[in-house]
Amino acid sequence: MFSIMKGTTRIFNKYSELENKIEKRTKNRNEYSIQLSIDDENDIYNKYSLNGNTQIKNEIIDYLEEQVKYVSIAHSITIQVEYKSKNQSTISILQMLIKDKLEDRLSILYQEIHSKLRETILFVILGLISFFLLSIVGRITSSRTIKEILLIICWVFIWKAVEIYFMERRKLVSERLKLMKLYFAKYSIK
Repeated sequence: MFSIMKGTTRIFNKYSELENKIEKRTKNRNEYSIQLSIDDENDIYNKYSLNGNTQIKNEIIDYLEEQVKYVSIAHSITIQVEYKSKNQSTISILQMLIKDKLEDRLSILYQEIHSKLRETILFVILGLISFFLLSIVGRITSSRTIKEILLIICWVFIWKAVEIYFMERRKLVSERLKLMKLYFAKYSIK
């Protein structure tokens, strides 16, 4: 019994130490920096893009999204570009290409969020129709089986609407906020 308590106390102490370390690291830190290393200008462009339609490599955007994934929304973001030639025009082009790609992704997320909202409304309407049918069937027949089936269908539709709105849509909104943080990030040359 005492060994279990000692083990639990030890785990609790280690957890408290970890919390203290994390708190010290994040205290008064309102800015988050992402390091982006580029050797030459060819590292920026997608090799399959045409000369007139230059596109950024997807690896850069994926890297930035991965880096910002666990950053608090309250933190501002600075992208520190490590570039050998320190050419400001290349950094401006990089910034423009990142913003263009993020605009595309933000547009897609916007459509997905509205699609989830439409799904939510549809499931709520189907749930309410099922409740209406349940009340009509309750007056017409005394079959308990049909009533229970309709009641289950009602709650499935309502629950699905709640799940989509509060869980799936929330994840998309959070992702959109993080991409917007990337979009408005400051750039610096290292």
